[in-house]
Amino acid sequence: MRELEEVMQDIQAELTQMESLCRELESLRGLDYAGVSRAQGSVLHDFYTGCERVFLRIAADIDRDVPQGERWHIDLLERMEAERGEIRPEVISGDLARMLRPYLGFRHVFRNIYGHELQIDRLRPLIEDFSQTLDRFQTELRTFVDFLREVQDRL
Repeated sequence: MRELEEVMQDIQAELTQMESLCRELESLRGLDYAGVSRAQGSVLHDFYTGCERVFLRIAADIDRDVPQGERWHIDLLERMEAERGEIRPEVISGDLARMLRPYLGFRHVFRNIYGHELQIDRLRPLIEDFSQTLDRFQTELRTFVDFLREVQDRL
């Protein structure tokens, strides 16, 4: 099934892009200039935006049900930690969903304030947890891609 192959390729492309985010964030550690918080915030924003692109692709092309309404970002994350009956298993674990929630909240803040308003003290926990969260996201999404590959092989 061509569509399934495209979904798997898109997920893998996002995971590859995310690998560079870890290196980028690491390069900003220890720097002390006015734009560091803005740059770190941009990396954190890019990370969750990438997660959300993966989730939207799965919701649209696998689930055939993209959340709507004011809470669609929250609903999307919640749907990814839930099985969808005969359609698919959970995409991410409940633990990973809990790890991602602060990044979802930050994405909203980042899009709605000026960069110079970012406070390093509020970024620090996200930065400290970033590598572990990214590793977990990549591992769980690769497991999901393995599931899709098995489905594709049965077709």
